[in-house]
Amino acid sequence: MESVLLQPIISSNFHKCGGKPVRLGIDEAGRGCVLGAMVYACFFCAAEDEKKELKALNVDDSKKLKEWEREEAFEAIQAKRDLFGWSIHAIRSEEISAKMLRKKKYSLNEISHDTAISLILRTVKSGVNVTEVFVDTVGNANAYQAKLKAHFPSIKIKVAEKADSLFPVVSAASILAKVTRDRMLVRWTPHSLEEDEREREEDADREGNKKEKAAEAEKENETSPAPRKRVNEDEEVEANPKKKGKGEKEKTRNAKGAASSSIFGSGYPGDSETIAFLNRNCDPVFGFDGFVRFSWSTARLIFEKRGVPVDWYDEVDDEAGSGASEAKQSRITNFFAAKREATAGGIERPAFFLRSKLQLLSNLGV
Repeated sequence: MESVLLQPIISSNFHKCGGKPVRLGIDEAGRGCVLGAMVYACFFCAAEDEKKELKALNVDDSKKLKEWEREEAFEAIQAKRDLFGWSIHAIRSEEISAKMLRKKKYSLNEISHDTAISLILRTVKSGVNVTEVFVDTVGNANAYQAKLKAHFPSIKIKVAEKADSLFPVVSAASILAKVTRDRMLVRWTPHSLEEDEREREEDADREGNKKEKAAEAEKENETSPAPRKRVNEDEEVEANPKKKGKGEKEKTRNAKGAASSSIFGSGYPGDSETIAFLNRNCDPVFGFDGFVRFSWSTARLIFEKRGVPVDWYDEVDDEAGSGASEAKQSRITNFFAAKREATAGGIERPAFFLRSKLQLLSNLGV
């Protein structure tokens, strides 16, 4: 198992639930996306609170809820810290791609399984009395359930398809994961939008400087103005549009987030807006922003099409077979061979003689 215990949990509340038997659910959001993080969440509560308190919130599979319903459920869950517990883990795009492109491939299923194991283990280690675990399946449900059971033999575990519709604790986990990922997407701004924003700000600053200089020139022949009346922050913001108050800054952030999310679509490979975004934001040399899962075939094919050709100096031709690959790759013992090929005086022989396999003769037999 790949260790993920040291990686950051972005939100958690390991409520002990008074030592009562606890039911725990796990679900994810963004697994199939080519953009953004994959977010895993676990939610847990006492069995008696699941029947009474959790069902009162009308939680359901996050995909069946409208955005505002998910947001309300998310806030309602987090408001009951004394009843519910949770842990939310985000796996960044760069991390997913780096793991999947290793020489020894670390598949998305394995990443998902190990993340779920990590979430359960963290909860158990925090002192929560976990007695039942419910998980939405990734891959073969029976194999996944057996894998989890091997790690937690004393816990009753159920892995099932559509678990987010069958078990309220999994429904709650799906809401936590989905809302967290959506908020991460809103906060992210593509480099192209950042550059446009910087250019607009620079243009505004230049225009403002011109107006200020013109105003100063007009006042040179006038008497000194009366002391400026002190104004509060709200009045100053209104008088000086360049200076934004907290409300305006928040509106700007929200507007930028809405603009960024509207230009890259849902983030799924089948979305035409997402594909158009990838085509627009593919650098011919450096590829994609770290927000893009560059190991996905969707991103890779676009980069191969739009990127400049690269000739690798020591590229190994996989099609030539393993024998050819081994012939092109140096063995570690090759680095020590030259040390043994030395003259009697201890001087290393020239590389040309070594490559040509020329031997030093001390007796020509004459």
